[in-house]
Amino acid sequence: MKILKHKEIFDRSYAYCNLPYGDPALLACIIEKVTELANTKNWSLIEKYLDIDDDPLFILNRAILVSHCASQKGFDTSTIENMLDLNSPLNNWADSISKLLLRIVQQTKDYDYLVQQILNYEDFLFYEMRITPERKQIVCKIYDLRGIDFFLIHYMGGQTTAHNDDALWNNANLIVEFLNESGRQEEATRVTEEIKNRKEKFKDIIAEYSTIDSESISETFKNIRLAGERFWVDYLSPYVWQKIDQSSRRELVDAFVTEIMLKNGVLKGWSQVVLSLCKVLERETADILFTKWIELIKKSVFIIPSNASDKALKRIKSREIEGVLDFV
Repeated sequence: MKILKHKEIFDRSYAYCNLPYGDPALLACIIEKVTELANTKNWSLIEKYLDIDDDPLFILNRAILVSHCASQKGFDTSTIENMLDLNSPLNNWADSISKLLLRIVQQTKDYDYLVQQILNYEDFLFYEMRITPERKQIVCKIYDLRGIDFFLIHYMGGQTTAHNDDALWNNANLIVEFLNESGRQEEATRVTEEIKNRKEKFKDIIAEYSTIDSESISETFKNIRLAGERFWVDYLSPYVWQKIDQSSRRELVDAFVTEIMLKNGVLKGWSQVVLSLCKVLERETADILFTKWIELIKKSVFIIPSNASDKALKRIKSREIEGVLDFV
């Protein structure tokens, strides 16, 4: 799912709710629909929405909708802005988003990047999730399912881990806080030691890749990425490196950096590396096998054989792709 920051998304959101542009009922409509998603037992309905590119319910980038509602005449900005009021629309929204995130994590790992984006980059964990005991319990359940690594990564503008975003360490420390409040002191102590050990191991990485003693963490991180680029250029050859997509090059370097963190014990979950590599394979394979042929396929006309059986006709009809193959 991509994040849109343009006015067009509001047009689609009003259309999604069957409302005229500027109607103050938009926020209530979105809250209602997100609540329906959070409470449904039908996973296919949730997954269908997660594959919608324009995100009309603002599961991602909620701040855009809040700003929009506050700027439109007719919206009750007092209920929009008061997050301390547990009965406010935004808190009802946060309750539903929290339940929906847990539902997604319980069902599949396919959308982990989306949940991490909301929790870790958009600070939903740091602000909204810590307001109520119920949300804190949801965080603990997500931790039980995914472990501490899950709260040390986000994907805004490419994969980012705690080695270059200190706020992610704060997220991990919140897990300790929530576990303690849940009476899980033994687990909280273990996580505290885990975080401490990982920070110590991160210091070893800094020492290995720093060019000078006083070099900043951000500069050291650039050194690691440079080493990653050199590795892939050497491994794939300069010719292949130039041919692959820029996003693929970035994700290969991301995978290298994450592997360094994994080998040194800062992170533990190899799924992050696998995800980056799979995205590269998917993109490059699509480019080689499909992209160059799309325009040709669009011009194709498929004629159903005159002697096709009823079974064959049914099978052909089920494979019809609107806009790609014309059946005559």
